[in-house]
Amino acid sequence: MAWLKGRFVYAYQGLKYGFCKDRSIRAHAFFSILVIVAGLFFRLTMVEWFWIALSIALVLSAEFFNSAIEKTVDYISLERNPLAGQIKDLCAAAVSIICIFAVIIGLSIFGPYLLNAFSKLF
Repeated sequence: MAWLKGRFVYAYQGLKYGFCKDRSIRAHAFFSILVIVAGLFFRLTMVEWFWIALSIALVLSAEFFNSAIEKTVDYISLERNPLAGQIKDLCAAAVSIICIFAVIIGLSIFGPYLLNAFSKLF
């Protein structure tokens, strides 16, 4: 049981470090909170919440992986190396792909709500 408790302690330390020290993770967390507030405002359905939660989890997880890999590359060598740059670029591309997925999901879910809200204004 102590082994399991230790895993949660390590995970908490990683979450705390990521949210407190990593600007990119904080930015994604900020937008995640905005999306959650918008979801509460528009009273999303259970299925819509599933897709929103999945998108948030994927984006945040990708950013945590990206940050961990970047720190690993920096830890291995402080010298500029084209291969290190490629590794970081590939990680950034992976985060971008997941963010594009999340934006598509967000637009498909919030688009009709926003169009309906704006149509009532005009």
